[in-house]
Amino acid sequence: MSTYRGPADYLIESGQKFQCTADLTSASPDDWGGTLTFDDVTLVHLLQRNPDGHLIIGIQSGEVSRRGTPNWSPTKGGPYIVDVFGSGVAPF
Repeated sequence: MSTYRGPADYLIESGQKFQCTADLTSASPDDWGGTLTFDDVTLVHLLQRNPDGHLIIGIQSGEVSRRGTPNWSPTKGGPYIVDVFGSGVAPF
């Protein structure tokens, strides 16, 4: 089992990239997931319309999908935390 907690970029289909903090674990190279924390609360509506994306950690990337809109956890004034699961090889 491996873990990663640190900076990452979330890339959506339009090519826009957003900074986040990833807190991820993997039981095997292709079974991974965790949470992404976005500090810029103004992005939440844009991010909700884009459930799939690529998570970039350093020079590695992996496909992620969120576990549904209800899993977005807003706190007053941010941050926004979303549960994700990975597809393919973990980028960490």
